Amino acid sequence: MVGPNQETDNIATLKIVPFAVQRRLLDQALELAQRRPGIIELRPFQPGRPVAMLLVGEPSVHNKLAETFLPATQARLVGLAGQLVATEAVAQEEEAIGQAAARLLEAADLLIIAGQTSIMDEDDTTLRALRR
Repeated sequence: MVGPNQETDNIATLKIVPFAVQRRLLDQALELAQRRPGIIELRPFQPGRPVAMLLVGEPSVHNKLAETFLPATQARLVGLAGQLVATEAVAQEEEAIGQAAARLLEAADLLIIAGQTSIMDEDDTTLRALRR
């Protein structure tokens, strides 16, 4: 989330997972990026926007996830005049994640997901749940 009064010019971070990729897939990605400049776009955050947060992990770490992610998210939202309207923690199970995401999006139009583990590939449990 980016706002007009932030103290840095950083607008995003990127995690690089060092997996090998077939050359033809890399070439396809590069071709797509050249054909469609602006494949990544930056949109302004609307003040007052309702935001929900989904914490994904084993039940034994739900409190730790909340302690780790909620304060920083709240601080960013305050700076952007956003409003955290709902938070839920679920186990890292496809059905639980999907159902929680659907519930949270009834109250908010932006869903932030934070988890115990990093998403490592497109077949990750969280991504499967969101696609479903």
